[in-house]
Amino acid sequence: MRLGSMSCAEVLAKLETYCDGELSRWDRRRLERHLAACPPCVDRREFRTTLQQVVRDKCARSETPPDLLERIRRSLSSGP
Repeated sequence: MRLGSMSCAEVLAKLETYCDGELSRWDRRRLERHLAACPPCVDRREFRTTLQQVVRDKCARSETPPDLLERIRRSLSSGP
């Protein structure tokens, strides 16, 4: 479906870049105008945003255990 100056296919092609905050101002405005009138594309955006947050939460870095760091350092300093 084409709403305004962007079709659903164009929105889907740019959705990841949009969610990452990497679209140009012009494309962002066009995409947001489309989203204002297209509930199916809004659903896709919400799914993508939720997925992005789940991945961030699940893949968050944790502290490396100090004993592991020490073993790595010793291994590297001893050479091959």
